[in-house]
Amino acid sequence: MVSIILLFVIVDDEVDHGLQNLMQSFSSLWLTRQVLRRSAAVDVVTATVHNHLWWRYLWGGIRMISSNKHDSLS
Repeated sequence: MVSIILLFVIVDDEVDHGLQNLMQSFSSLWLTRQVLRRSAAVDVVTATVHNHLWWRYLWGGIRMISSNKHDSLS
């Protein structure tokens, strides 16, 4: 009877340790996912801003060139 109770205590301790490791793994995975999600969002915003600025400068350059052509024709 004592050996059965001792076996349950050992198994219970191992299961508890395994569950703690599993929870730590999930929590670190969740934190990693949150960090990656935030950095991906920052990358998307940065790329969008850069893309927007690039188009703005390109459009500004096209307008400046076309206005210079109109000025030189008149």
